[in-house]
Amino acid sequence: MQELSPLLSASMARTMAERRPRTHWKTFHGCGHWIHDDDPAGFAEAIREFLARI
Repeated sequence: MQELSPLLSASMARTMAERRPRTHWKTFHGCGHWIHDDDPAGFAEAIREFLARI
């Protein structure tokens, strides 16, 4: 979850995650909506973690 997104509020993201089974919540502190630009290393790590789970 991006903390500073102008497009998706934290409460809406939380609700979406709660409604989808097997969803993993991850917060990207200090990031806006485009996490891959704001924190490329953190984004890559999140993708690696996701791929390791499937």
